[in-house]
Amino acid sequence: MSKAYFSTDGSFGDAQDLEIIDTSDWTGEEWDEVQNEMDCFRLATALAITRSKKNKPEPEATDLATINLVLDKIEEMRDSGVFHDPTLNELKQRLQ
Repeated sequence: MSKAYFSTDGSFGDAQDLEIIDTSDWTGEEWDEVQNEMDCFRLATALAITRSKKNKPEPEATDLATINLVLDKIEEMRDSGVFHDPTLNELKQRLQ
């Protein structure tokens, strides 16, 4: 089954990899950080901001899950031709 999103601002698109993140407690600086990020790193940045606002009982497990999620998403985007491969070192630096 195909999934799509439709927004009140009129935008719409494929919702297959859509992530819903509660941004109600984000600061202006956090929004700026996400908006100024490269497209391929925007999800990782948003997840990192959200994760930093919550208590993490097992940081290593959370970090590993986030890294795997982001790398999977980037691989999907690369395979679909959305962007060229960023280096793994650059990804690791962005996720730290």
